[in-house]
Amino acid sequence: MYLLQFDYRRSLKQNIRKEIIDKTSFMHEEPGFLLRSELRNPNRYMSILEALARGHTRPNEIANSTGIDPGPLSKYLRKLRRLRLVKREIPITAEEKKSKRSVYRINDNFFRFWFQFIEPKRSWIEESPEKVLTEDIMSSLDEYTSKTFEDVCLEHVCDHYDYHKVGRWWFGQYEIDVVALNEREDRILIGECKWSKNRVGYDLFNTLKEKAKEVRWKKGERKEKYVLFSRSGFTNELISNAGDELDLFSLEEMEEELK
Repeated sequence: MYLLQFDYRRSLKQNIRKEIIDKTSFMHEEPGFLLRSELRNPNRYMSILEALARGHTRPNEIANSTGIDPGPLSKYLRKLRRLRLVKREIPITAEEKKSKRSVYRINDNFFRFWFQFIEPKRSWIEESPEKVLTEDIMSSLDEYTSKTFEDVCLEHVCDHYDYHKVGRWWFGQYEIDVVALNEREDRILIGECKWSKNRVGYDLFNTLKEKAKEVRWKKGERKEKYVLFSRSGFTNELISNAGDELDLFSLEEMEEELK
């Protein structure tokens, strides 16, 4: 329904201006309206969603940002998960019930956009909508889109490879965008997603292989495969020397397959 509001003959910037920034548009108030119609205490839930949109994804970070005690916070998060507005993630190698390294993310991309760019800046939008659009939204859009690009890459792995579990992995200072496991055959796929205007080269691949050593899953037994996703493609050196252990997917190739 949200996507149908856009006129695809216009640019993205024009659509955001007309269909989201404009106070008379349906999408300008939609997330707040939905929460007020579904929940008895919408302000609490809105503060949680705003904290998530700002990057506070761990329960203690959310509690500190919102001032909501951990007990009630877990109840609010469960409700948002039931509404499918928020999802809980754990490292792909962890066990669902035992892991204490869970993070929470906004599940709906428009809600994430709205709570990052619209809700916290209402007074600024009232005074200078064009300035908000140009200096805040458009200038930050690549950073916002990079998170969604990771989700698209995860879906791409699900569609193109034979792995039973696909997700993200993190431990301490290390994070990997894509990790997929085939537990029957002891196979692991390890990948990185780059939403950058520069082509990806060997540096990223070497960094990824170093991080892969930190993934504590069937070390010494597993068969490793690597994959890189890039908005702007890859250097000729990387393409020429990728070999069987590494698959490369540019945004252009992924878009062509989706068509």
